[in-house]
Amino acid sequence: MVNLHMTNRDNILSEEEYCHYSGLPSVTFYENIEKENMQEKESKTNWHFQISLAKSFLRIIAGGVLCGGLFLIAGILLIAAEVLGIVEEL
Repeated sequence: MVNLHMTNRDNILSEEEYCHYSGLPSVTFYENIEKENMQEKESKTNWHFQISLAKSFLRIIAGGVLCGGLFLIAGILLIAAEVLGIVEEL
C-alpha cells in the first residue's frame, strides 16, 4: 500500500486519516476495485482464449480441405470460424 502523507497546516495526516476526514475514498478502496475487475477479466480472457483456439483450429482444417479442392466444405468451415468470432465478441 502506498503511504502518502498530506500536510494540514502544522499537522501531518496519514493517507487513511486524510481520506477519513475529507470523505474521499482511500487508495486501498481503488486497489480492491481494481482486483475485482481483474478477476472478472480473467474469466473473460479464458473464454476468449478458448474461442480463439477453436477458430484457429477451424481455419487450419479449412485450409487443408481447400488444398484438397473441396471448396464447399472449406467455405462452410471458414463461415463457422467467423460465427465463432461473433460469439466471442458478444
